Amino acid sequence: MNARLTKFFLAIPHIPHLSFLWPTLLWLLLLVPLSVGLYVLLLYRRKKTALRYANLSMVKAAMGAVGWRRHVPPALMLLALTLLLIAVARPTAVVSLPSTRATVILAMDVSGSMRATDVTPSRVEAAQAAAKQYIKSQPKDVVIGIVAFAATAFLVQSPTVDHTALFNAIDHFELQRGTAVGSGILTALSSIFPREDFPIANYYSGGFGNGSGGFGFGGGDRFNRFGGRALGDDLPKYLNSPETPIYTKSNILYHLDRAKEALRQSDFAVLVEGYMDAIAVARAGIANVVASCGTSLAEPQIKLLGRFTRRVIVNYDPDTAGQAATERSIALLLESEFDVRVLARRLAAAGDKRPSSGHPEARELRSAPAGC
Repeated sequence: MNARLTKFFLAIPHIPHLSFLWPTLLWLLLLVPLSVGLYVLLLYRRKKTALRYANLSMVKAAMGAVGWRRHVPPALMLLALTLLLIAVARPTAVVSLPSTRATVILAMDVSGSMRATDVTPSRVEAAQAAAKQYIKSQPKDVVIGIVAFAATAFLVQSPTVDHTALFNAIDHFELQRGTAVGSGILTALSSIFPREDFPIANYYSGGFGNGSGGFGFGGGDRFNRFGGRALGDDLPKYLNSPETPIYTKSNILYHLDRAKEALRQSDFAVLVEGYMDAIAVARAGIANVVASCGTSLAEPQIKLLGRFTRRVIVNYDPDTAGQAATERSIALLLESEFDVRVLARRLAAAGDKRPSSGHPEARELRSAPAGC
């Protein structure tokens, strides 16, 4: 008997865990037993108020057979009421369904070695042609993404079924120094499984440190993005790497890796906008400078800075955008209980924001622990 019951319950389809958006409305299910009680009460009162007839056999013949069938309509009504009340509480369930969708991530090498011509016409052009041919051969419902890796890896095209966007991303590869194959593989995996925590930052090309061919954002010989500024009137004025699984601008303060000791010793930080500003201020002898790399200081950056000091001198650009950014930054810093000061620019040359070591602004920043 027990074996039969076991087989019976195993044959029942799995019922997923249910939850309700409005669970308090389940109290309305108390109406179900109240309805049953009301129905029983009506049946009892009907018996008490029944009329007496002299000939009962005649009454039975007129009414026909009375049995359980007369309770079927009320029972169906009661079942409908129960289901309606449960539906009012908005039941929800997470159900895992099989999926046949395929996702492919192409990890493309864009290191300097791809310039070699041992493959006609060159390695990179052959790889681009092979990637395009592969994309064309895939069914239209296959989702494809592209990861490019050199010294670091970044997602150049998120997974999509748009072949035009994929071809455009392939045509705009730019070769760089270094080869971080491990970083490319982990970046591809993180694109397919975004909820997993892959240690991408541990896989980098150690042969290419900060400052070569641009400014690397990171610590020591490790970096997570590049940035460059045009020396003339060329556009764009700044050219920076896009955000990647390794690099998120709101989580990083430029020059912090070199300013840690100075921040602890002076117990205050000079906050500037861009990495060029930070480089100029550091060259003037002010080591405790960090840059938010933009006019929007973020809470993660504030928490990061708070590990070293709770005193900040805001030294953003004096233009309209810089003034608005200064006000926003002050508000965020004060909410985090920082001691905030604002440096008023007194530069001799209009538009010059790179003080020399003997400039009054540099002397003021070095003596800033007493306030400004």
